[in-house]
Amino acid sequence: MFGVSLGRVRPSSTGPLPLSNGIRSSSGDNYRSHTHPREELLEGQHRQFRHDLRPVAPGTMKKARYRDKNIDPRSTFSLRYCLLLSRPYRLTRSIQRHYHIPQGLFVYSDEDLSLPPIGWTEQCHPEGQTYWCHFHKKIVTAENMRDPLVAQTIVDWITKLEELMAVNSHTLGNSRELVVGLGSNNACEYYLVDHSQQLLYWIEQTDTPLLGLPAVSSISHLRLLLRQQYYVHLELFCMHVGVTQFVQDRLMSTLAFYCIDGMTSMLSTSPYAPGQCQKFLHILGGVPTSNAAIGYKTFIVARLLAEIYGAYFIHFRGEASPRLARSQRLFPQAPIHTDLWYHVVNTILWCVPMKHCQNLQNQWIDKLCNRYQLQDFLRQMSLEWSSSVYYSTGMILYVSYLSSASANFSATF
Repeated sequence: MFGVSLGRVRPSSTGPLPLSNGIRSSSGDNYRSHTHPREELLEGQHRQFRHDLRPVAPGTMKKARYRDKNIDPRSTFSLRYCLLLSRPYRLTRSIQRHYHIPQGLFVYSDEDLSLPPIGWTEQCHPEGQTYWCHFHKKIVTAENMRDPLVAQTIVDWITKLEELMAVNSHTLGNSRELVVGLGSNNACEYYLVDHSQQLLYWIEQTDTPLLGLPAVSSISHLRLLLRQQYYVHLELFCMHVGVTQFVQDRLMSTLAFYCIDGMTSMLSTSPYAPGQCQKFLHILGGVPTSNAAIGYKTFIVARLLAEIYGAYFIHFRGEASPRLARSQRLFPQAPIHTDLWYHVVNTILWCVPMKHCQNLQNQWIDKLCNRYQLQDFLRQMSLEWSSSVYYSTGMILYVSYLSSASANFSATF
């Protein structure tokens, strides 16, 4: 679809890099004879540009979001603010524990607080993480745009990405946006979002292993995976965009279906228990519809739909052979070999061990385990084991009492 292949890019002070490096013949010697030294330098810069651009998926950013992170030593209380950045920093000096509150703090403008570049607006996620939006350019980043060095690096990357998209006749419309982040060594991590299609895409050709995504069986299966990643993105960046009424109605209908399916079937593929679905429906019905609640409702809907589409993906929804029951296997099962003593003990105990072993195997189908069904299974096993202990203890005490009574009776006569 796109004619330019990208790698990872590192910003430099040399300005935008050219996308073509002169005329190249089929012969390497002819190419070197026709190539100016400056063109060779530019080609080397372009290779570095390709090396430093890294396509990522929202799931990768979500994992990095919840890693341990330290407070940036440049953002201490002495600067009147403290920011937790999306990238970890090692503490180089102690952070002040107390701070004198000057007269009029937060009433007048704070001169010590660094301003972001023009056009960037700060948003605060319901969990507390801040991110930045450029509504005119349709760009989102979780990096700290109040840090001048970070902001300049992000702006440089955006300039290069815009040039690459222009070469491919690719634009960001009203329903599309670019997500940019910084990886190791200030490498650019990016992906693009299409809200109308509810999908992700990239400028370059990439593959699922590079993105840290699982393998797929078809294009439609890949579409389910990318839609699940779209809702992960929406979960991370929810305060500047809303969800349509159609999406909300589809979510509530899906939860209602899962509720009925879980109540009427022991083999439901629902990722939630029926009681949870009822609570979710009650909560969704109580979320306000005002503008103040748009971001929070987007987060709620995105969090639930990300898990639902994850269940769609692992159960091959819409494929030629979907998993319709929790106990249905779609892949060959490895044979389980048992020893002779197991069969002997199983026969002596009226095949009870075989029954429990089969029930336990049914909790692990195609390397998948539903935690709610597993919790119910373990709860039933715990009750059964507790009952067995009580009955066994009672029987032992009763037999001991009978033995003692029999001994006393024999001694009397």
